[in-house]
Amino acid sequence: MLLVLFAYCSVGWRGLDITAGFTYETGSLLMGLVDLGLAPRISGPLVMMATTLLGMGFVVHGIVVSPPPDTAASAAAVSFLMGGVARLQQSFAYLEEFRQAAKRAQ
Repeated sequence: MLLVLFAYCSVGWRGLDITAGFTYETGSLLMGLVDLGLAPRISGPLVMMATTLLGMGFVVHGIVVSPPPDTAASAAAVSFLMGGVARLQQSFAYLEEFRQAAKRAQ
């Protein structure tokens, strides 16, 4: 919720915010498809990790190439990166569950 507020209050970086957010959400979409049984279970966390790293890469690239224009954009960048770390941790936990389930099945 705060991330949306930061992006709204910023005078710039809106395209980057939308692009990084969309990239994150494509990984979430696949996790939802896995939950519905419409995609292979292993693909969910792997794609979520890939899209998270890609989104984080967009933000880091933006910081380097065109620094945030204001405090709100800086706060949005920090929020994106912190959220990315949390998403990666969650994805690794899903992979561990998958690994444990495969081990039990043997």
